[in-house]
Amino acid sequence: MSALAMRKAPIGFLAAVAMAPGTAPRDSEGRISAEWLDQPRSPRQILQWWGTEYRRREHEHYWSRQLLQRATDLMRDGVSRIVITDCRFQNEADTVRRLDGKIWQIKRPGINDATTSEGSHVSATDGSEFSPDLILTNSHDIRHLQQLVLGEFLSLESGIVGTTVTVPA
Repeated sequence: MSALAMRKAPIGFLAAVAMAPGTAPRDSEGRISAEWLDQPRSPRQILQWWGTEYRRREHEHYWSRQLLQRATDLMRDGVSRIVITDCRFQNEADTVRRLDGKIWQIKRPGINDATTSEGSHVSATDGSEFSPDLILTNSHDIRHLQQLVLGEFLSLESGIVGTTVTVPA
């Protein structure tokens, strides 16, 4: 049995996922199949279920509230720049903007819902529906992406358009 099989999941999480429409096939008596419980899961699938079927089902604004609390604590401690790495739903993007944040979308040519196994999950998004303030195209390696991100950040901070950054290899 895989370490990421649902059979090993905490009962509250298992129940929330199993109750979500279309996630857990049942036999004629309404029991979840052993195959489904023991099937190996990708870490991404587990995280998607944890974040959406479990936490968002607990409260629609669960993640927005977590973000708001953490950002408030950081700002109270004097932190003035915060990077939020992910927005999956409109209310999360709204929270970022309420904090005077900017939404950046990073596109990777050839990667979309159709090319990833988890692309059909309700939380899978490319971010375009959040009306991003900036769109970056990640068509090279991680170093190139770092240069793009740092260059755009420095352009915003300095007001100098077209700032470029070279990240050492």
